[in-house]
Amino acid sequence: MTRGRRKLLLLGPLALLALAVGCRPRAEAAPPREKLSLRLRGVDGSADLARIAAERVTVDDPHEHRALELVGVPVTRVFDAAFGPSWRTLDDVVATCADGFHPSMPVRLFLDHEGYLAYARTDGHDFYVDEQGKHTPAGPYYLVWKRTPGDAPPEPAWPYQVTGLEITDFATRTAAALPPAGASPRAREGFERFRTYCLPCHSVNGAGGQVGPELNYPTSVTEYFAEPVLRAWITDPAQVRWNARMPVPLPAEGRAQNLDAILAYLQAMAGAKRAPAP
Repeated sequence: MTRGRRKLLLLGPLALLALAVGCRPRAEAAPPREKLSLRLRGVDGSADLARIAAERVTVDDPHEHRALELVGVPVTRVFDAAFGPSWRTLDDVVATCADGFHPSMPVRLFLDHEGYLAYARTDGHDFYVDEQGKHTPAGPYYLVWKRTPGDAPPEPAWPYQVTGLEITDFATRTAAALPPAGASPRAREGFERFRTYCLPCHSVNGAGGQVGPELNYPTSVTEYFAEPVLRAWITDPAQVRWNARMPVPLPAEGRAQNLDAILAYLQAMAGAKRAPAP
């Protein structure tokens, strides 16, 4: 008899049962104890996530670049439990993340794709996202999308460390950052690109994310960065500043056109400064 088999026999049936339970995948994990903040147009809502049936979901994770199986609850069921069907008539979902990230996603994304608020992995590992080999805690919730080959939602729509979700009108939430009257079509196009690639981390006149610096008030970024430097910074921050924390924000496809449009938007906003609301 081998040493390992002898050791298992000596453990006895109760110890073996404990080992079996301890090795069970985390598919039965309960939702986090932290309460998820839910709001509809500034009004608080609530949903008992423990009463919503958890599911295993396979996703094409953009951080690990492979398929992962996670445990979570369908986010549309959470919204329905908290607000009824009225949330479906609005146009914007904003996530609040513990690290200051505030991504904005269209409501249509949640209606067209199967999103989940994941809170555990099924591979036995702690709940984390892998960012270039660094394990960053993903909880309390990680907004993910069920694998749909050939039709994956955009990468900015995978926020982790989610502590709250608000459903609102996009124009109301970002009124301070909207292009001024008379802005060129290129500047208006740039706002749409800025909304997707920049607004989750940066604010303009106080509207937007809090990970990176405010870009317009009291001084526009176009006024203290020469345009060639600003272009280089947005294209690849590492070529301007060593050990830059900001990732490359724009996808390779269409990068030049997106960059031109974003710069047109920022230049237009330099003439439309507004003090952020308290």
